[in-house]
Amino acid sequence: MNIGETKLSQSAAFFGGEGDAWYARNRHTKPNPIVISERLKPICKPKIIVEMGCGNGRYLDPMQEHWNCHCIGYDPSTTAIKEGRQLYPALDLRRGSARAFYGMPIDILVFGFCLYLVDRDDLFYLVQCADWCLPTGGHLIINDFDPPQPLVTPYKHKLGIFTYKMDYAALWLANPLYELISKTKTAEGEAITIIRKGKWDRWIST
Repeated sequence: MNIGETKLSQSAAFFGGEGDAWYARNRHTKPNPIVISERLKPICKPKIIVEMGCGNGRYLDPMQEHWNCHCIGYDPSTTAIKEGRQLYPALDLRRGSARAFYGMPIDILVFGFCLYLVDRDDLFYLVQCADWCLPTGGHLIINDFDPPQPLVTPYKHKLGIFTYKMDYAALWLANPLYELISKTKTAEGEAITIIRKGKWDRWIST
């Protein structure tokens, strides 16, 4: 199957069982504590944090402990959400896709290694949703692949799905409303990028 010919909805595939399979393959990987950036701690006092692709909530839990705020996590894996509710009962964990948070006011929005699997038709919708939900001063954390150029490859675990690796932060940083706070390499071709939503006065008058 050629990339341009695929008709399989990646969202449907992950809700149909691949989400549980992905979680089973990755559940024992070592958590990366850098998700809570030292740069964010002193300048951010969030009331609501939302993570898309939260798994069992192991990254959200230390955020809630540090900021003592309401943390909501979405993941397509039934297994991950069930286990997370047992491990971290104080978290608000829900089964849902990257479309689930639309209309919700959010102070910190985390995309936890999920954008590379999002249906391409949904990508700019998510950019719009994030912009709509983040207030001035809100922060976006993107934990994902970060190659020097966009790459698309077949997803080796299920026919008809593809991985789309790119600098996802660029989708927001192309707009001067957003500013880069930090980008930290976590592995070869991977990074955690933190962005802040500012004000329209960042435009330069001529």
